[in-house]
Amino acid sequence: MRPTSSSPLPTASRLSSGRGSALITVIVVVLILTVVGLGVAFFSSTEDRISGNAKLSRAGFYAAEAGLRQAEALVTNFTTTLSNSPTVLLSGTGSDLYSPPGGGRTAYLLKIGGVTYRNVVLAQTLGDDRTRPMYSLFVRNNQEDPGGDTTDTDAKLNIIAVGQVVLVDGSGNPVLDGSGNPTVGITKVLEEQLDTNPTGSSAPAMKGGVSGGTSAGQK
Repeated sequence: MRPTSSSPLPTASRLSSGRGSALITVIVVVLILTVVGLGVAFFSSTEDRISGNAKLSRAGFYAAEAGLRQAEALVTNFTTTLSNSPTVLLSGTGSDLYSPPGGGRTAYLLKIGGVTYRNVVLAQTLGDDRTRPMYSLFVRNNQEDPGGDTTDTDAKLNIIAVGQVVLVDGSGNPVLDGSGNPTVGITKVLEEQLDTNPTGSSAPAMKGGVSGGTSAGQK
């Protein structure tokens, strides 16, 4: 009887080659999974930053909007109930001056009844006790008025609200930087024209918005 032949046993070189191929495959798979994981983490982080910036941007806008409503009431009461001339509001020097984005006439910090409306921090928190919305109020003569920057002749003023998101301390006061300015993250600027004629309407005739970038720090 002829002995039955059997398959030759795998040689050491074949075993080594198989192990090497498997190792390369595992390394490639691990690299692919690592790249995918890093991509997912990157896009997730980017979305979080975008979402956070959008939230701060909205907060800055709402702060500016709140400032506009306050300025409307203040200026209307000043010129109608108290019968004061709008020209009185068009004055200031140094840090009381403001050049809004887009140019135009100089704006002046709003001061009425001994109160200065700069860096007014709102009580609302933004989900984080370290940040609060804040606004500053300014007025300037409308561009069509022949009276220039400091003389109102047509009973119209532009009111400007600079809304910001600011870091605050434990007492709710703005955290100041090395220059003594609030540490601002987002700035939104809204401007509105107000008819100050006692016999006219106090409804806004024009409204526009200008957004400043992160850390614009415009005041």
